[in-house]
Parts: sequence; C-alpha cells; structure tokens
Amino acid sequence: MSFGCCDPTSEARHLVPHSKIRLAEHRGVHKLQARLHEIGFGYMVGLINGVFNKRTEDAVKAFQFQFNEGKVRKTVRGELSELQIHDEKNDGLVIPDINGIFDEATCAALNNWLVNGYYNASINLVRPYGNTWLAVGLIEKLEKLRSRLKDQGVTFPIHFLGGFRHPFRDTSQGMISDSLHCLGSAVDLDEWRGMQNPDSDYYFLQADQVGKWRIWMRRDQELKVETRRFTFFEQGSYTSKDVTGDFIDITGLIEEVGLRRIGRRTNWEKNYYLSEWWHIEDDRDYIGWQNELTKIGYVI
Repeated sequence: MSFGCCDPTSEARHLVPHSKIRLAEHRGVHKLQARLHEIGFGYMVGLINGVFNKRTEDAVKAFQFQFNEGKVRKTVRGELSELQIHDEKNDGLVIPDINGIFDEATCAALNNWLVNGYYNASINLVRPYGNTWLAVGLIEKLEKLRSRLKDQGVTFPIHFLGGFRHPFRDTSQGMISDSLHCLGSAVDLDEWRGMQNPDSDYYFLQADQVGKWRIWMRRDQELKVETRRFTFFEQGSYTSKDVTGDFIDITGLIEEVGLRRIGRRTNWEKNYYLSEWWHIEDDRDYIGWQNELTKIGYVI
C-alpha cells in the first residue's frame, strides 16, 4: 500500500501534490480519507484515522477505476444526477493506473472531481444513512417502512442501525464474509434494544413457526393498551414475559416494502448473537458475489 502526494501542512480543501512528502504521513492521509468521503467513497474508507490501510487503498483503486471509465455523477445542491459519461482527457489530465497508489496523477484526478462536484458512479450507490452507509435501494425501502410506521404512530430510530461492513474484513462470531452487509444491502436494528428490558426496548420479539422472529414496536402514544407475551434474553437463556402497552406488529410492513427477515442460526438457543432477530435485508435477486461487489464500486 502506497501513498504518494498529499501536502499534510496545507489547510486547503483540495489535495496538493508534493514530491517530498514522507510515506504515509498521518495528516496527509487524514485529508485524503476526508476527500474520499466527500466524493462518495466513505463506506470503503470507514473511519478517518490518518492510516493508509487496506480500506483506503480499496477506495483509491475504486476512484482510479471510475476515473478511467469516465463515469461520474454530478452533485447539485446536495442532489445527485444520474450516471454521466465524461471524457477526462478533455481536461488535459493524465489517466492514473488502477493500482491503489495515491500518486500525482491520482491526486490531480481527485482534485478535478472536487472542483467539478463529481461523485461516486457505482451502479448500486452506497450512501450515508443514519450513522452508517447503505445501498440506495435499501435506503428507499427503509424510508417507505419509516413512513408507514409513522402513519401508525411509531417512530423508527434510523440513527441506531448497523449497516455496511468492509467485505474483506476479518469476521467474528456471528458474522460471515459474504454477508449482505458487505453490499450495503442489509441492516441490523439495535440489538440491545430488543429482548433486554420491557420498559426501555424499542423492539419486542415473538418466535414464529418458520424459525424467524416476529417484530413488534410500541406506538408513541398509547391508544389501546393490552398485554402480550414476548421473548427476552436474561443471564444466558431465553425467557418469556408479559408486557403491557400499545403494540403494533411491524413484520408484515417489513415484507410489504420489499425487505426480508432471516432465520435463527444453529445453536441460537445458547448464544444471543445467533438469534439474528435484528437482521433485515433487501429482498432482491443477487447475481454472483464478485459481480455484486463491483456494482458498489470495488475493483476485484
């Protein structure tokens, strides 16, 4: 992984070529990562930490590829255009190699995007949503869900969602390397706001007959109070409790807007993280893992 030409001492918005910059200078990388966020590759970069890591390299390579392809979107007052074709050669720029190295050609190309308001042209664009990044198709469906819940008097807390994961990260217990999270096509509800506390939970769960969970939420203003039995996880095991309130079953709404739940995993009875009640994903056809990764901009 190589970093080549960003002036770390400059406070200017644009990146500045500098032949004497030290390899992987912290402040320079910090600025590069911030600019990659600005042009729509933030989901690849992740945390802006001044470290030229695999994530930053992937983002640079994705930008280089799109620059070579000449495909862009324009940003106008915060709104994005449809895909456009732009011949970068007309701007007199050297076309950078697609190698993940932030050299002078790549620096000049990135500055050109900043000047012209160009933005990530991935087919399945991944954009900020709440505190995470999600594919635009999933965002549209979540917004439909949020709107329908609002009509039912329920607030959907979008700022407490887990979404995009770097596709080449190490996986931990309960995570898989080809999760739809890596495509921005899956979202996790707040796992610590369900099955925990009947007084403060957002979500209330009931096991169904097909190995999944039915998801309920409280109305903001109680209209019809009743008692229902829900599942909770306490001291390493599942238990049932009666809870009183005005609840709405949102499971049907989830499916109506084109989302789907997933099933409980093997040995979920002994491990809360395998219950997967919080996982919701875009219910669409997925054609080949590498093909789907290229659609969100990765160069495989």
